Amino acid sequence: MTGAERYLQLGLRLGKHVDGLVDAYYGPPELKEQVDTEETVPVQQLADDADALLAELTDGWLADQVQGCATYAHVLAGDDISYSDEVEGCYGVRPSRVSEDVYRAVHDELDALLPGDGSLFERRQAWRERHLVRGDVALPVLQERAEEWRRQVTEAFMARYRTAVAGARSMPAAPGTADALLEFFMLEKALYEIDYELAQRPVWAAIPLAGVLAVVEGDHGRA
Repeated sequence: MTGAERYLQLGLRLGKHVDGLVDAYYGPPELKEQVDTEETVPVQQLADDADALLAELTDGWLADQVQGCATYAHVLAGDDISYSDEVEGCYGVRPSRVSEDVYRAVHDELDALLPGDGSLFERRQAWRERHLVRGDVALPVLQERAEEWRRQVTEAFMARYRTAVAGARSMPAAPGTADALLEFFMLEKALYEIDYELAQRPVWAAIPLAGVLAVVEGDHGRA
């Protein structure tokens, strides 16, 4: 098993301990099937596995990902890790304490921007309520505009894409044939997403289903 496959296996196994840890998975399906059917691996074993894998890797993206998994596995195992060490281990950035003077300066700026009576919080809430648009008013407008925005973005993207791949052997020279090929790939991707969402997040399956309908009906702005 390669280092990358061991990383995927590690992440999937950690995901069995914390719901939502693995947001999406596009790796080898047989690897996920193996982890789904096996007994849950104890977090201490996962921490040891992550440390062993990390020791074999050189610096780089994969090592950074494994470092994050290793850190989180040790946290789940109950190791005494400070908050700063946990953040640095998971995200590669060490948090530092900010002087309260920084926040005071921001409060002073907000105080000048929100004149009036009451505390800064009360004035901010009053400003928010004055500018808040009710959902039942905003949603129909946004839904109507969203279709137009999606159409414009799709047309702009496809225009640049066709320019970028013009002359490539993988792109048919005949425009009609090229469009048919792109439609096929869009449909294939949407069908894949339906299968994925039904397995992972069934309530989201309506999104790729709408994409399939859009391709079939010829409305690519909604795909």
